[in-house]
Amino acid sequence: MGLTTTSNNDLLSYSNALSSLANKISTQPSASSLKLSGFWEFVRDIWSKGYEHPERFRMWHIPLICNDLEKAEADGLNYVCVLPRGFYKSTILGYAFSIYKHLKMPLDSSILYESFSDSMSRYHISEIKQHIRRNETLSEAMNDRVPEADYSFRYLVNGKRKDIMHGGVLTFKRGTHTNGAVICDDILTDPENKAKPTELMKIQNFFFEETMFIPNPGVIMVVLGTPMMPEDLLTKLKSDERFLYRSLPALDQAPGRRVLAPEIRSEKELLLMQDKSPHAFASQMMLAPAMLEDAYIPADAITKCENEELRSLDPYKQHDFESSLTVAGFDVGKKRHPSHLAIYKTDGEKVQQVCQMFLDGWLYSKQKDILNEAA
Repeated sequence: MGLTTTSNNDLLSYSNALSSLANKISTQPSASSLKLSGFWEFVRDIWSKGYEHPERFRMWHIPLICNDLEKAEADGLNYVCVLPRGFYKSTILGYAFSIYKHLKMPLDSSILYESFSDSMSRYHISEIKQHIRRNETLSEAMNDRVPEADYSFRYLVNGKRKDIMHGGVLTFKRGTHTNGAVICDDILTDPENKAKPTELMKIQNFFFEETMFIPNPGVIMVVLGTPMMPEDLLTKLKSDERFLYRSLPALDQAPGRRVLAPEIRSEKELLLMQDKSPHAFASQMMLAPAMLEDAYIPADAITKCENEELRSLDPYKQHDFESSLTVAGFDVGKKRHPSHLAIYKTDGEKVQQVCQMFLDGWLYSKQKDILNEAA
């Protein structure tokens, strides 16, 4: 067996090898070289590069919500944004903001990405990783420690650990804290199964009792979603002084502006959708509570019948009123779905409610007594 000789000209000296390696390392972009002057600039100049239509990141509402988010954080507030489906809500305020926060923080940082279910949260994390891979600038500046795991976000940036945890709003392990951010993305709805009213109330309670305490003091929470019912969590947060709130329906979202983003959906498309699927259009595009739109009686029809001056009569007392036909309805329940009594009188063609009461947690024997009393 012969030996192959190598000329001295083909060999690199030790010092030259180190110099070559140093030159190669020096050309690798780092987080500090990205010039992160602001969130909107990051979205426009860096994050957009990983998408097929980077020009869409200049739509008028994108800098608006980016600046909203920065203002909220500067003022020590959390942020709520309600946008129609498909108008870059998660893309900007969930995905891009998570990466921006990690790049801006000089130390190890952690973020929680919370959704209605853990599977939805893992889907969002896989989307974030996919867009980093497609983005030449970010894929070189961020080192994926688990490239084979689509649902695990563990990166190194300038030698610092950058993690995003996933979890469902009702299943995430309590006691965890984050120093980067908490993203609550569609925690009220599951694409496959609509939450029940009782489940929405449970989510609301968990949010205020558990989720609000996950971010460290001073760390921002971002809430994204679609209203599901009147007085749900998103409605509550609208009047919560700890949150900056923004809602942008697809039509007439601002004075002098008819269409939110014609680059995504034109006025003609929106009006056609409204004509063909009015309920879906109202909830998905105009941000009306989805369960209200699924109701048999339209909300405005109920509102027209309301009279704040009317008071329910006491069912324990005798009352004198004229009625050609008095009708009572009783929906039987107990605890989770309390019983409800409603009594109506009739005056000609006019029907008027004179008494209503919820029997929350009442024993059935006691419910029988009040029905006999009312009768």
